[in-house]
Amino acid sequence: MHGTYAFVWGWWFPRQLSLHEFRIGALEYEMIVKEDKKLINIHIPADADMRRESLRKSYEDAKVFFAKYYPEYGQSDMVCDSWLLSPVLAELLSENTNIVRFQKTFDLIRVDETNDGAIRWVYGRTDLPVHDLPERTSLQKKIKARLLEGGCIGAAYGKLLEDPWKNSSHDRS
Repeated sequence: MHGTYAFVWGWWFPRQLSLHEFRIGALEYEMIVKEDKKLINIHIPADADMRRESLRKSYEDAKVFFAKYYPEYGQSDMVCDSWLLSPVLAELLSENTNIVRFQKTFDLIRVDETNDGAIRWVYGRTDLPVHDLPERTSLQKKIKARLLEGGCIGAAYGKLLEDPWKNSSHDRS
């Protein structure tokens, strides 16, 4: 992508090395303090298994992990700030997609329509004109069409629901 081999996420490594961020199952969890409140920030790795049961196990294992090893974070709210929470995706994708199911486990607090994270993660780069964006996946096709119409994808910040599985129907994930 960059014309040479490089570790482009070098800024991420210190988070893990300093034991503030951990990969637990499908997701990554980072201990943060925001406005004097301890929170656990959820990150979605590029290779995350986004199926319902995989996410559920990751959330549950993370709660056990933090309660045991970092009790001061044991009861902390889990939050996520990601393009994957963008309400626009729910308009573009079917209700039974893993992305929309993931979104339903969060209570959105704010939306940022200016965030271009979706472009970076879905297409791997942000330097291409919209007309030149690839259309290899259905998500790429739908996002490109939205952008060509003058729309945006954006991102959102939300809090993981207390019991995200309470009202969800059984699925075969």
